[in-house]
Amino acid sequence: MQSIQSYNWRQFLRPMAAGAALVLGITAFGAALPAAAATSDRTVGSDEFAAPLYRVLKNDYDLDGDGSLTVGELRSITSLDLSDSGLSSLDGIEYLTGLTYLDLSDNNLTSLAQLENCDELEYLDVSGNRLTSLDDLSDSNGAFTNLLELDVSDNRLTSMSGAIVCTNLTSLDLSGNRLSSVGSGIYLMRDLTSLDLSDNSLTEITATLPSSLTSLSLSGNSISDLSFLSGLTNLTYLDVSNNGITSVSSLPLTNQLKDLYLNNNKLTTLGDLVGLTNCRVDVSRNNIDTYSTTEQQYSEDLRLSGNAVTAVPQNRSGWQYQNGAVYYFTDAEGHYVTGTTTIDGETYTFSSLGVLDGTEELEPVTQDEGEEDSTPTLPSGTDENPIPGSWQLSGGEYYLVDDSGRMLTGWQKYDTAWYYMDESGVMQTGWLQLGDTWYYLYDWGGMATGWYKVGNTWYYADSSGKMLSGQWLELDGTWYYLNQYGSMVTGWLQLSGKWYYLDSSGAMVTGWQEIGGETYYMSTRTGACATGWNLIDDVTYYFDPVSCAMARDTTINGYYVDENGVYTAQ
Repeated sequence: MQSIQSYNWRQFLRPMAAGAALVLGITAFGAALPAAAATSDRTVGSDEFAAPLYRVLKNDYDLDGDGSLTVGELRSITSLDLSDSGLSSLDGIEYLTGLTYLDLSDNNLTSLAQLENCDELEYLDVSGNRLTSLDDLSDSNGAFTNLLELDVSDNRLTSMSGAIVCTNLTSLDLSGNRLSSVGSGIYLMRDLTSLDLSDNSLTEITATLPSSLTSLSLSGNSISDLSFLSGLTNLTYLDVSNNGITSVSSLPLTNQLKDLYLNNNKLTTLGDLVGLTNCRVDVSRNNIDTYSTTEQQYSEDLRLSGNAVTAVPQNRSGWQYQNGAVYYFTDAEGHYVTGTTTIDGETYTFSSLGVLDGTEELEPVTQDEGEEDSTPTLPSGTDENPIPGSWQLSGGEYYLVDDSGRMLTGWQKYDTAWYYMDESGVMQTGWLQLGDTWYYLYDWGGMATGWYKVGNTWYYADSSGKMLSGQWLELDGTWYYLNQYGSMVTGWLQLSGKWYYLDSSGAMVTGWQEIGGETYYMSTRTGACATGWNLIDDVTYYFDPVSCAMARDTTINGYYVDENGVYTAQ
């Protein structure tokens, strides 16, 4: 069986309509059932199932069309998407013993006890439910030993103890819960490579995390001490943004680390990061005096080591520095000066992007640019008679030589892909910043376009390779949002005072939604969450002005809404 880690389920699900109960796979099953199992022909009645589950199964798995479901038909199901199906119970799912993939996200589940017979599961998504505990996993007599990916994000967990029995997990998502600690048993997950604990209530982590981790997300907690990270030398992706971190001296600065997010913390220096190589680093929104001589030197050292550092804005006003460019911020909210202005009696001129004239500002490079007018010298050890229009390998680096035998630099197209060669002619990989534009180059050098994934994060590049950020993106009628760092947003999003919700595929949802045990209504025109009194399909409802949740069985300013949220005159 193919490793689930190497199969990108979310990419597979991206084109699917949100909320559809969709069959993803089924084992071969003939019209005549084998006689090996005496119970295979037994009909299973609707009274043994939760109603929403039975509807889906009857519509999609009544293979012989006789209007009923048999044990054999149910056992043949291997993959099932029941997301956003209104489930509050899993009664009957114990018959689906052949399941390897199950999506139960965005329902109203409070228990997973009925899954104990589903011991073939490799992928389980129960995000966006009402789970307060994972004890059902630990009481399942080893039913989840085959489980490789588990998503329990956006629930109400205060403890992760039950998940510890899933010792073969490679990916665990516990983001958006109420965790205040990490159980010591997590160390038993020796194959775990991806762990997401973002947006919880963690102030410290005393447990030993498995050294197998390559991706770790801790954003949106209240952590100040990172000493627990010192042994995680295999990390390639680390997000500890939006915490209370004052020092990163204990970070493992290995050549493995490629993406490091430290933004929105309390750091005062870049010095602890010197030693990183070829890493994308975000230290914006800290308390670093980037304009000081010392910090400028640290910044230069990081740049010369191949790092792409985002340092501005900091949570301070005044002069700030990044990659040779100087800015002047009028406040701690990130507003910078443009045009000509007087500061402390001196007159300065800044570009439209806030860069002080006379300081370095790299202009974006277009795809058809390249150093065609120059002929750099080939590095020593390179074939002196290279094959025209070919790749040359020297000292572990790749170079591209044109048909006349000249080594090329800048953007170059080879076959169907674009590549970028630095001023020395070396083919670049990973993140590339040219001016204010970010590109991503795959391990083999090709420029990414469309959707691409780095670590646990999805990004989108237009046809020119430019990474989109800070904007809505519409694709085939579906809206996505890419934040200021280019990351595709999932979950709740607040923009200009309005709240939106994007499902696990990144798609903005509209209409009625059940999320985390509450009911919401998203405008079918804009996607914005309804607040206050609203008339929907000729029925009046009230939505909390802060949380957007629909009110039930309560009186608001003298007006009563019943248990279904409907305004009822009294």
